Amino acid sequence: MLLKEENLFFPSWIGDRFAKTVLVKPGPALAYIYTGIALPALPGKRYQKLRRRLHRYTFSVPITRQCPDPVLEERFAFLRELKRYNAHHLPHFADLDGQLGRLIPAH
Repeated sequence: MLLKEENLFFPSWIGDRFAKTVLVKPGPALAYIYTGIALPALPGKRYQKLRRRLHRYTFSVPITRQCPDPVLEERFAFLRELKRYNAHHLPHFADLDGQLGRLIPAH
């Protein structure tokens, strides 16, 4: 419902590929496309690796690259600096910034 009224803000340094098999691209509405081969669920690591190689997901999301609020730019700048500091001074500790930390470059 929210994405019908507002676009999702993606900073310019966030790429379109979130994983090897997940691509996010701008679009008019929230949608997804799945490509791959439907295989039955079987146990085993080799089988799971094969399934991951065969599946591709493309998500269409209404996004904007222009920052709607300067507070968001300041937050992302702070998180980048925090990640840079932690990588330099605390290299053996896990990141405390959650999933978003994967998207924020440390340099």
